[in-house]
Amino acid sequence: MDKQNKKAEWIWYPDDFEFMLANKVMTRRYQREVFIPPYWRLEQPNCNLKFYRDFELTKENVFTVKADGRFNIIINKKGEAGDNFIPVAAKPFAVAKGQWSMCISVYNDTGLPCLFVDSEEVKSGPGFTVSDGNYGQPACGCDGFFDADISPNQYTLPVEEIGYVSKERLSDTKRLYDFGRETFAFLKILGVKNSREITIFYGESRTEALDFENCELFEKVQITPDNAVTGYARGFRFAVIDFGGLLFDDICGLFEFAPIESKAFFQSGDSKLNDIYRTAEYTFLLNSREFYIDGIKRDRWLWSGDATQSYLMSFYTSYDIRIMRRTITALGGKQPVKTFLNGLVDYTLFWILSMWDYYMYTGDSEFVRSKFPLMQAMTEFYKTRINENGLLQGIEKDYTFIDHAVKGSADEISALQILYAKALLVMGDFCELFGIENDYHARSQAVMKKTRALYWDADKGCFYHSRVKGQLDGRITKHANIFAVLYGLVTSAEKEKILRGVLLNDEVEKITSPYIKFYEYAALCETGCHEIVMNEIKAYWGGMLNEGATAFWEEYNPLEKGAEKYAMYGRPYGKSLCHAWGASPLYLIGRYMLGLYPATAGYGSFVLQPALQVLGGTKSRMPTLNGFVELEFKGGVLKVYASKDGGELRLQSGWCANPPAEGRLIDGCCRYEIQAGKRYEFLLRDEL
Repeated sequence: MDKQNKKAEWIWYPDDFEFMLANKVMTRRYQREVFIPPYWRLEQPNCNLKFYRDFELTKENVFTVKADGRFNIIINKKGEAGDNFIPVAAKPFAVAKGQWSMCISVYNDTGLPCLFVDSEEVKSGPGFTVSDGNYGQPACGCDGFFDADISPNQYTLPVEEIGYVSKERLSDTKRLYDFGRETFAFLKILGVKNSREITIFYGESRTEALDFENCELFEKVQITPDNAVTGYARGFRFAVIDFGGLLFDDICGLFEFAPIESKAFFQSGDSKLNDIYRTAEYTFLLNSREFYIDGIKRDRWLWSGDATQSYLMSFYTSYDIRIMRRTITALGGKQPVKTFLNGLVDYTLFWILSMWDYYMYTGDSEFVRSKFPLMQAMTEFYKTRINENGLLQGIEKDYTFIDHAVKGSADEISALQILYAKALLVMGDFCELFGIENDYHARSQAVMKKTRALYWDADKGCFYHSRVKGQLDGRITKHANIFAVLYGLVTSAEKEKILRGVLLNDEVEKITSPYIKFYEYAALCETGCHEIVMNEIKAYWGGMLNEGATAFWEEYNPLEKGAEKYAMYGRPYGKSLCHAWGASPLYLIGRYMLGLYPATAGYGSFVLQPALQVLGGTKSRMPTLNGFVELEFKGGVLKVYASKDGGELRLQSGWCANPPAEGRLIDGCCRYEIQAGKRYEFLLRDEL
C-alpha cells in the first residue's frame, strides 16, 4: 500500500497550477467592452514534463493512468536501463509483483500538463517527482483534485441560484433588477422562447446601472433556448437588461463562490458594530475566490499589497490556508527576478513581509522554505534600486504605490525605506530559522540608521515624507510613521512622540483609504489607543453603511455626496464598492479588540488580551490553527475557553475583582495560563 498517498490525486510541476489558474482569473477583466489584462508579467506553466516514481509491488496491480495532454509511459524493472513503453497508455494495464521504476512524459502547450495515476499500491501524489528538463527533480505539486475524470484545467468555482428582490419596468424592452446586495454572479434567462441579442448594464449602485454611457460593465449576449447564461460572472448589485424582442419567463442569478465558511463569530451589545462586522465578513467572502482578489467589479486581480491584508483577515475568519498558499505562489512568480511584483516597488516588500505572517499563524516552515530562494532573489534585486545616496528608490519605469495619496517613483520616500528595513529583518529571521549565514539584520540596521539621519525630526516627533533632489520636502504624512511604530523600528520614547506628533495630530494629512487605515489603526492599537480605533471603526465603516453600502468600499470620503462618491481614477464609477481591503474590521476586531494572536509559530503558544474597556459586552469565537478560542463578557463576568493548550490570558492590572492566585503580574498585566478544554471565569470590577 502507498504509505505516502492514501488517495490518488492529480499532480503537476510545482507552482504551475497556480500560474495557470491565476492567468485565467486575471484575464477576465473588461471595462465596458474593452479587454484589460494585467500590467505585469504573467508566468506560464511548463509544457513538457517527465513524472517519476520508484515503487515496489507486493502483488500484481492494475494501473489506471490519465493525463491532460499527450503522454507516454515507461516502466522498467528497478536498476535496469531501457525504454519499456506501455503500448496502451489510455487503458488500464497490469504490472507484476516486484520493484519498478516508472517515467511518464506529458506534453501540453495549451494548458497545464498534469497526471493522475491509480492502482492498489501506487497512487499519484506528493511521492512522485517531476522534471521540466532542467537539472533538479522536485516533488510534484498537488492541490486536492481527487476526481480522475475532472482535470485541474477544468477547475471552476461552484454556483447556486439566487433571485432578485425587486424589478422595475423602464421601457417596453428594459427592466431594472435589484439583487438586494453586492453579489458575484452570472445572469440566467429562464424560459427562453426565441433567440435574440440582449444588452446588460451592470452597476454596484442604482445610479451606475442606469447610466448606460458610463457604467463600468456592460455586455451584449446572444441568448438562445439552449444558451441562456452570460459568459462571465460579474460583480454587481443592480442590472438593467434590454431584452429587445426576446421572449422569456424570468431571470435569476447564478452566484459563484468559493466553498468556504467563516470559523469566527462576533456579537457585541452595539448593533452598529455588529452590522459592520457582518458586512466586513460578507465583503471578505466575496473577494475570497480561487485566490484573494482585490475587488469583484473592476480589476479582479491579485495585488500583493491587498493580499497581504487578506491573509491577516483570513486568520480571523475562514483561516483558509489553501487559498493563501495559492495566492502567495501565483504572486511570487518564477526566477529570475527582473521586476517588482505587480510592477510596484513596495508590493514586493509586502510579499516578503506576508511570509512572516503566514509562518507565525500556520507554522508552515516547509512552504516558506520552498519560497525562500525566491525571497532571496527578490531581496537581492532591491540592491539594483539603491541610489547614490544609499536610499531605495524606483527607477523611471518602476512605480511606488504606498497609498493613493503617495504614489509615484521620482522621490526618495521614507515609507519605502522603513518597509525595506523591515523586510530585511524578516529575511534575517528566516535565515536564523533555517540555519543560513546572512547579513540581513546588519543591512536592516544600516537602512534604519540612514533613514533616521535623513528623515527623522526629534522635535516634531516624525519621519518626513520624502526627499526631492537631495532635500527634505517638508511634508509630513502618516505612512512612514505608521510603519515604524507597527513594525517596532522605533524606541518607546519615539513611539510616543509619533503618537502625539503624527498619529493623533489633526493637522497631518488624513488617511481616506481603508488600505492604509488597516495599518494606521493597528499602529494606534499598538500604542494603546483602542478606544480611539473603536470609535473610528464605527464612524468610518458605519459611515459607509449609512450611505447604503452592502459591502465595504475601496475608498470612502464622508465629504463626497451623491454620485461623486462612486467616482475614482477619473471615471464616474471607477470606485470598487466591494473591495477586500475594506474588510479591515475583521482583523482589527480579532487581533486588537479581542486581542488574539500567536506568540510562537503555528499557535504553539498564543495570547488573548481583550480590550474589554472598549468592547462592552461580547460573545465571540475566533479561530486558531486547528482550534478556536471563545470569549464572553457580560454583566461584569468574563468567560474564556480554548480548544488547545499554550494560551495566556492577559488582563490589565486592577480589572479583576477576585484575581486568581495563579496569575502573574508582568508589565502591568495579570497573566493567566489557559489550558485546553478548561473553562475560566473572572469577576471584573464594575467600571468595566
